[in-house]
Amino acid sequence: MQNAYGTYVKYRTPNVKKLIEKFRELQLPIVWTNWARKPDDGLHNAIDRFYGPQGIDQELNPCYVYGEGAHDTLKELAPQTPEEYSRYIVSLHLSKFADYDENGREILFPMLEAWGVNTIVLCGAWTDDCLATTVFDAVDKYGYDIILINNGCATATIHGGKMMEVLYAACAANMSAQEVCDHLNNHPDLIEAPKAPLHGDVRHQKTQYRHDPVLEENEMLKTKIAELEKQLANKQ
Repeated sequence: MQNAYGTYVKYRTPNVKKLIEKFRELQLPIVWTNWARKPDDGLHNAIDRFYGPQGIDQELNPCYVYGEGAHDTLKELAPQTPEEYSRYIVSLHLSKFADYDENGREILFPMLEAWGVNTIVLCGAWTDDCLATTVFDAVDKYGYDIILINNGCATATIHGGKMMEVLYAACAANMSAQEVCDHLNNHPDLIEAPKAPLHGDVRHQKTQYRHDPVLEENEMLKTKIAELEKQLANKQ
């Protein structure tokens, strides 16, 4: 939930804030992601072609955000510490699993994998764009269970309610922010502590199930170096 969409999402912020505070209290991972596409960002793909150039000069084309700080999280929901900011993703894709770093490596999934996450509690905007694509990727591609917060999601279109119905019917559990908080309070035995520090850099950590060619190459090089050092030691 970001500054560009404040008009459409602020009525949901008290509910989302309640969840953020509960997750902070329990030291559970929170990841912030925001839509940062701009007309002059040099990117061009199917989404740009779909929306076309109309409305850009008037800052009305919904494909993009406009102005300084437009993609920043609303102040009342924003990260507060350097550790939390390390879990902030400036997103250029509808699905938050589709963002990659400058080295072409996934950002979100490696974090979740390192922490041992099995269930994602999801809220934000827009329901019929970023939320929908992220939900389907999370469930179908990565195998996560999804709880979609019924009073923590918003959109600027007339389709949001319909999309929520579709997601609940297809693959997401329907709960309110208070219901999730109550569940966490009443069932502490079901809460698993994160398996890694709550820092975004854990995405570089090797895990049992994740295939990361960069990390695999590093491990291979370490093995070769160790072998060479052993050979040199034997020759001395």
